[in-house]
Order: sequence, then C-alpha cells, then structure tokens
Amino acid sequence: GDTSRAAEAVAAALRFYDKALVIGQPTAGRAVEYSDLSLPSGKILRVAVAEMISPEGRSLFPDGVKPDLPVEMRMTDKRQIFQLSGEKGMGPFVYETGRPHMNEAALLAGTNPEVEAAEAAQQRRGRAPEKPPAHDPVLQRALDVVTSLEIYQKR
Repeated sequence: GDTSRAAEAVAAALRFYDKALVIGQPTAGRAVEYSDLSLPSGKILRVAVAEMISPEGRSLFPDGVKPDLPVEMRMTDKRQIFQLSGEKGMGPFVYETGRPHMNEAALLAGTNPEVEAAEAAQQRRGRAPEKPPAHDPVLQRALDVVTSLEIYQKR
C-alpha cells in the first residue's frame, strides 16, 4: 500500500482501541524515522534510527498494518478518482448508475424509460464502447459495512 508513516500509526491505534476497521490494502510498512549520514564520497546514506510500535507492541516496519477487510484497488484508478473527486465529489465513484425501469411517474408521463434506454444502446452500437467510470471498491466496501451495521443495530 501507499499509506505510510503517521497514517500507519493512526490506523494501528484506531484498530487497537476498537474504534475502526481497516479496509483496503496493507499499509506500506514504512513507519520508520530515518537519519541521513553524509559519506566522504559525497553520497548520502539513509539509516533507520527509530521505528513505530503499535499499541499492542507490534512493529509496523516492514509489514505495515494488515486490513481487517482486504479489498484490492489499482493505483491508476486510485489516482484518477483522487484527481476527479475534487470536481465531481465521491458519489460517481461509489454508486453505480442503475438501468432505468418503468415506474408510476413514467407511466403518468406517457414514457417508458426501459424502451428509451434500449434505443439509446442501439444507437451506440457500432461506436467504440464507452469506458466505464472508475469505481472505488474500498469506499464501496466501507459503505457496505456501515450500512450493514446500521441495519443490524436497528433489529
């Protein structure tokens, strides 16, 4: 993973005190403080001089924090979502656009969204397929967990 240093310590502490589930990929395992030593050749040697220890006494270097719920996500998708989320928000990357269905409003309006969607798909045939929008599976799983907990707590 690309989450490192202080973020790793926060994830480990939140998990230890039963305040959070870690969802996604393992953290980078770089929870280390480095010191740079100048060599006579002019090069610099970077040496680890201290490491972060989780509240339960486990070193976060070099393995990092393992997620409670592992979810894979490509780095290219992560970067694209991060870049676009500033202008679009996160909704488009989590919620999938459903296929339109006939409903009471369409019936009263004298339209059929199912037919309109099929006609639009027919018109797109022969053209290059549209690239599906990036999807954030990590955030989606987190929302699934929160939604599930909310449902079970109401019982």
